[in-house]
Amino acid sequence: MKRNLFTFLMITMMTGFFAEGCSTKSEKELFTEGMQRLEAENYPGTVTAFEQLVNDYPKGEYAPKAYIELGKIYQGNLIKDLKPEDSFAKAIYYYRQVYKNFPDNPDAEKSMFMVGYIQANELAQIDSTKS
Repeated sequence: MKRNLFTFLMITMMTGFFAEGCSTKSEKELFTEGMQRLEAENYPGTVTAFEQLVNDYPKGEYAPKAYIELGKIYQGNLIKDLKPEDSFAKAIYYYRQVYKNFPDNPDAEKSMFMVGYIQANELAQIDSTKS
């Protein structure tokens, strides 16, 4: 009897563990969550949702928009515990991801423009804008 109870409990716990590990939000759910957090000016929450989106769905339909929104957040220095230089570096990284991963996206060229803009105007890295 004890053995059956132990087996039952182990199966129940393992089923719960695996079910919880498999419950991932859809790309659309993550995007909607990120946009809601953005509208509420919850920038750390927005970053969390959009970073999860681009990590879980790197070539997804909403990934380019998530990368752009991440770039805007970091360009605007909206994450308070980051130094401006670090925030701008993250903005550049996210804008570059649009061009790198989605070169045919209508926003790809604008993203590269934003990289040059940040380098020239925010970081005064005139030579970096040529690459």
